[in-house]
Amino acid sequence: MRLLFTCASLVWCVAIGLRLAIIDIRTHRLPNRLVAQLGLGLWTIVLVWATLGHLGIESQDRPDFVAVGFTVVVAALLAGWSLVAPMSIGMGDAKLVLALAPVFALADVSRELAALWLVSAAAAITVVLRRAIRRVPIGVPLAYGPFLLLAAPLALALGGL
Repeated sequence: MRLLFTCASLVWCVAIGLRLAIIDIRTHRLPNRLVAQLGLGLWTIVLVWATLGHLGIESQDRPDFVAVGFTVVVAALLAGWSLVAPMSIGMGDAKLVLALAPVFALADVSRELAALWLVSAAAAITVVLRRAIRRVPIGVPLAYGPFLLLAAPLALALGGL
């Protein structure tokens, strides 16, 4: 049953996430409408799974809501960061992390932390490579949304589904 909910989450992430990634790369904006659709779908999938577990239908695994709480803390830190240094990260990234919180409930805190660290390292390497290869100035923004969108399936992959 866990595999079914994990696959449903991945399909939903890909379906909406690709559009979000393309828009973020082109415009450096994450439209609220698409982020809300992503979050609503993922929250629905995880809450149905949690309800089935509560009713005893699916008793083996349950969502890790500690990971959701950790995600809320990460989103709050990103929101604070966007207020302190608005040119470095946007509020859309914080909303995107909140929308992805249910996917992290399918993994756990350690996998979530590892996935967020890996995609942040990938973003940093991308900035360095852009600077070295194409001589892009340091001040040119990098769309961070696509990297955050990669964190969700990466966290699930680290758990071995």
